[in-house]
Amino acid sequence: MVDTLRVLQWNAARSLAAIQSITPLLTANNPPHILLIQEPPWYQIGSQPSLTDPDGTPILNVPSLPGYTPCLPPATQPRVVTYISRDLPTSSWSIVGAASYGTDILTIEIRSTHTVRLCNYYGQQPTDRQNHHPRYPGELFLESLPTPLAITLTVAGDFNRRHHSWSDLTCSNEESRKGQFLDDIFRGHGHQPAHPPDLDSRPLPGASRCPIDMVWAAPNLVPELICDSFASEDTGLSDHLRLTWEIPIGPFTHPPRPPRLTNEHQEDWCSHAFPPLRVAFELPATDHISLDNKALAIQTAMAEALQALTKPRKHSKKEVPWWSPQCATALAAIKTANTARAKGIARRAFKRTVRAARRHFYSEQVADAAPYNIWSWAKRGLGIRPTPVPSLKRSDGSFTTTEEEKGELFKSTYFPPPPPLPVGGFGQRRPPPTSAPPILLKELKDALAGTSNLSAPGLSGVGYRPLKWVVESFPNEILTLFNDCLRLGHHPQCWRAAKVVMLRKPNKKDPFSPRSYRPITLEETLGKLLEKIIANRLQYLSNTRGWLPPNQFGGRQGHSVYDAAQRLLQIVEKAQSEDKVCSILAVDIQGFFDSVHPHHLHQRLLELGCSSDIADWCLSFMTSREVAISFDGTTLPSAQKPDLGTPQGSPISPILSTLFAGIAIQLFNYPGTDLLAYVDDHLIVMTGNSVLSNCRELAKAYHQLDELFGTIGLKIEATKTELLHFHPPRKVTGYHGWDKTGVKLDDNTIIRPSIPLRWLGIWWDPALSFKPHVERMRSKGLSTLAAIRLLANTERGMSSIHLRQLYSACVRTVLTWGVPVWYTGNRQKTLVARLQAVQNTACRWILGVYRGASPLSTNFLCSLPPFEFYFNYLKSNHALRLWRTPHSVGRRRITPSHRPRPFSTSLPDRVPKVQQVPAYTHEPWVDPLAFAGNRLTFAIPSGTVSKEQRKAAVEAAQAVCTPNSIQVCTDGSRLEGKGGSAIVALQGPTKLASKLLPSPARSTATDGEINALTAAPTFAASYLHRYIMEVDTVYFLSDSLAALRLVQDWPSAPGAHQLLGWKAGVQTLLDFKPDLRLVFQWCPGHSGIKGNEWADEEAKKATELPADPSPPSISALKEEATNQLMAKWSHYLTRPTLSTADKYLAVSGPPSRRPHPLITMSTSHPRSELSAVAQVLCAAGPYGGYWLRMSADYRHRHGLISHCRWHNHPPWPAQTTAHILGGCETFQPWIQQVWPKTAPQPAHHSEWADRTRLPVLRKWLKATGHLTRPSARSTAAIKLAFATMELDGHPTDEDMDLATLRVYVRRALGPRTQDADPDLYEPLASLPSFPPEP
Repeated sequence: MVDTLRVLQWNAARSLAAIQSITPLLTANNPPHILLIQEPPWYQIGSQPSLTDPDGTPILNVPSLPGYTPCLPPATQPRVVTYISRDLPTSSWSIVGAASYGTDILTIEIRSTHTVRLCNYYGQQPTDRQNHHPRYPGELFLESLPTPLAITLTVAGDFNRRHHSWSDLTCSNEESRKGQFLDDIFRGHGHQPAHPPDLDSRPLPGASRCPIDMVWAAPNLVPELICDSFASEDTGLSDHLRLTWEIPIGPFTHPPRPPRLTNEHQEDWCSHAFPPLRVAFELPATDHISLDNKALAIQTAMAEALQALTKPRKHSKKEVPWWSPQCATALAAIKTANTARAKGIARRAFKRTVRAARRHFYSEQVADAAPYNIWSWAKRGLGIRPTPVPSLKRSDGSFTTTEEEKGELFKSTYFPPPPPLPVGGFGQRRPPPTSAPPILLKELKDALAGTSNLSAPGLSGVGYRPLKWVVESFPNEILTLFNDCLRLGHHPQCWRAAKVVMLRKPNKKDPFSPRSYRPITLEETLGKLLEKIIANRLQYLSNTRGWLPPNQFGGRQGHSVYDAAQRLLQIVEKAQSEDKVCSILAVDIQGFFDSVHPHHLHQRLLELGCSSDIADWCLSFMTSREVAISFDGTTLPSAQKPDLGTPQGSPISPILSTLFAGIAIQLFNYPGTDLLAYVDDHLIVMTGNSVLSNCRELAKAYHQLDELFGTIGLKIEATKTELLHFHPPRKVTGYHGWDKTGVKLDDNTIIRPSIPLRWLGIWWDPALSFKPHVERMRSKGLSTLAAIRLLANTERGMSSIHLRQLYSACVRTVLTWGVPVWYTGNRQKTLVARLQAVQNTACRWILGVYRGASPLSTNFLCSLPPFEFYFNYLKSNHALRLWRTPHSVGRRRITPSHRPRPFSTSLPDRVPKVQQVPAYTHEPWVDPLAFAGNRLTFAIPSGTVSKEQRKAAVEAAQAVCTPNSIQVCTDGSRLEGKGGSAIVALQGPTKLASKLLPSPARSTATDGEINALTAAPTFAASYLHRYIMEVDTVYFLSDSLAALRLVQDWPSAPGAHQLLGWKAGVQTLLDFKPDLRLVFQWCPGHSGIKGNEWADEEAKKATELPADPSPPSISALKEEATNQLMAKWSHYLTRPTLSTADKYLAVSGPPSRRPHPLITMSTSHPRSELSAVAQVLCAAGPYGGYWLRMSADYRHRHGLISHCRWHNHPPWPAQTTAHILGGCETFQPWIQQVWPKTAPQPAHHSEWADRTRLPVLRKWLKATGHLTRPSARSTAAIKLAFATMELDGHPTDEDMDLATLRVYVRRALGPRTQDADPDLYEPLASLPSFPPEP
């Protein structure tokens, strides 16, 4: 509980060390609640990418203080910043007013028993000597304050003014004249100086003693401020004193924060929630009101159980983990320094100490980063910092002053009143009402399985984790509740109240515009689960019944952004092949998701043939909604939302929005045009004989589309419309001025061509060269890489495996965006090389090697294939997806009969037919295994199998051999490129029957396992029918976890189409005997289980059968594409035309897509050691072999030694990589650890790049000190030694005597003292005088 506000006021003089010196106060027993800082330091925390500046524009920020939130005025690099302690509840303070007064002032309002406003003020230095000087921004603010003030205001800061009435200290008449204006303002408002009269806030030699750092307060606060609370301190880090004072404000406490539930809370939470839940589930739900009451009772029971586990928040002492005793000692030395020179030395020492302490702490934190928190470090590198929402600017130019006003502005901006409902529809017939099938338990469990426990909850705070506990214990009750909602066509009112979190949009430079924030709706998880189920049903109906037009590529199963882009590419290339001109007009719908009218959508669903239950539920879901605006940790009270729009963040919003706009897209039929759409991105494509005719027709098509959208209440935003003409052939008439001819929409709006044009994240240019796209992706990738490169260097930082993960997720995805569309493989080497250069830079950063390292070796060690081959791999996978999808519009792209330029992909030639994958195998509301009931069970372990689970599985497989059961064992095999599978039936130790099954020519071993498992039920049924055996259980045993899990998850698994025959066999087998039970069980392979051994032998025999003529599977073709990628990469690494620089390659064996052993070792060893290993393997590091690439003059000028420093006798060999690993005397005992004396010695150093030898190499490099950077003093001594040796006539080239060099270096260093730093004294990388033993 806080009763008194402790305030610290200080002009930091732009000193980072000054801000860091506040750290001891933050860890004290009574830390300040508010820090009023003037002239804060600014430093770079990231960069903003741009095409003209690959490094990006620097992103600056003020220093962060643990436990404090920085608040800044609305300006670039303002001169005041206010830090507010998180001990103050976020609901008790806000940034108010003064948003138009620039960089000099910031007002914070604090609310408790009474309200106080603290104004952080900085006054500019007066420059004129006239009686009337211009008003500065802060003075304009003070002048604009009303008289009298309605709220108590305290103004504190650096005023840069003096007046004789403000202090007992002396002040000149000239200074008083300049401060008279402020004195008049403060006296006019009744303010008084609250600082001591003898305060000297800037004790500088020769300066006036009258203070300029002051506190002005209302009369009722002055006694409390002055009374025993004002203190000042000279820290020596700024030319201003640090002032502290207090304000009595009254008590306020933090609201309790619900705990983040884990599995450890399950028992306690369930004990509080389940008793009231049982009562709530018994409530009736016969109408809308009773259903609302029942849902509210369930929601309340879950929320109250969460509140029961919530404990009151206590004040916790802040910790600054990087602050060390050395920092405290260095800070104390500044205060005890007596002279100006001593203070300057102490300040520099303090800065070095703090810098070293912070570097050491954060290096350890980054190096120990776990996989789950590396993304938080990546955000820090990208310059992402949470900042509070400032005063927002209204349309009339005024600014908000309270949190309530901000919330109202957000609400009016994103939830405006709905426009008048358009009269009538499109004249389609409305079918009679129908009822939807009830929701199944499988639908409920499948929807819940796709949720994350980390998803943000709604207003009640109940997340998915406790909801899973409820569904696990009360599945039928939840299912009944959902079916009541569907039956009544009603979404409970408590689920329509949502929290709307305002998040800052990226790359928005104006934080004061409400449009710079994106509203994210957080709904109640229980209601969200019902939305997922109905969204899945609407997806199915839309895709199977043609509810969406074919040119709408969003919201469809089996379609992606690339399909729409491929379709555009088809149209453009076809037009060029026919000597026609193609023009595109990209249109943007204003507030697409927020403009969906619920009644129009309800009518649209009924016209499409949707059941009236679902249509009525959708209408109820979208109407009478309530929103609670939330920002900066403050959630405002819920308010009624206009009945318009779908909530962004809801799983059902995308499909509802696309269905709503689908009718307009479907009715658009302007001649000669094509309309392409991906959710809310629409593109009008016009093909004609000239650019001018295209522009005229595009204008007419635009108006037709605008009229269609207007019929359903949507509006095209003309200011965001873009135009592009694709480069027409020269022989087409009317092509002159094609790059300037625009589309005239009306008398005031002409759309000029945008070159290039961005659509679906791809930059399109008139010549279809995609050079602008590649340049932008390269620029974005470089800037992202530059940001995350702050996390590691060659000596310290994050482990290489985590850096590789960050690069793959944050950079490579950017570089490869759009590759299936723009990459052809012909005449694109320059484009690929531009992107490959970014990956080469990333690989050097991941490994910690020098820039001279060969890209071949760095790509190999990072297991990142070159883009030259990786792009073909991505292209093949995309083609596979198109081929396997029935009636895919993008399939024509693979066999382009009209493509004017060469197109390269080998996939169509080698895959004339492929397995067609249906989008759905059954209706979502139908349980395909309902006939099995509880007679079908699975005994399959989940997750990674441990040794204990494997042992238990072996024992369970051996225990199934009972007299009243039979065992059916399946297995698949692949030998010498041929596949096969087998089924073996046995009873006890007796083998009953077996069957061999051939596999297609292109298949995998897993395909064989799936084929055998699919045919096993049919095989068992035929055997039982033939011999009429009396059995009660049939056990199906397989050693393939992948195949068994596919069966267990059928039909929701991705490969469910492969098991349609399995379902028929199971049904036939169960029909054989009413009480027959089927058990599918995993048995570990090669574990001595007789049936599994027999199945393995039979499967190997099946590989000799003729191949099955059926089409190859998708998994086989994907594996083939991967094998082609690795084969091309391996051939590239071993080609005979390697350049001289690539002769030293760390290539050991064929390349792999799995992380290299050097990468996997990075989590258990310091980065400096593994960087040294990588530098040796890549022949690029701080050692002689790398220095040999430079000239002798360069080596002498920079003090670089190219000879091996471990030989004690001449001749001194060059310290090349081959010498270090093959000829260095100190390494021979270490070699014997992994190479016995009888084995041949390593012929090439690349043989060390494997899992067995790398640890030995690392230990030797660490023990000998190879690749250790010499200190600055050592380098200077070596430079001096080189120069002295040349003057004395000693050779300094390859014939140099290393012993003589050591003598000269020791002479240059001078005598070694007892307290000398060994790293500074030893000239030759601080090596001991004898080789270490292994």
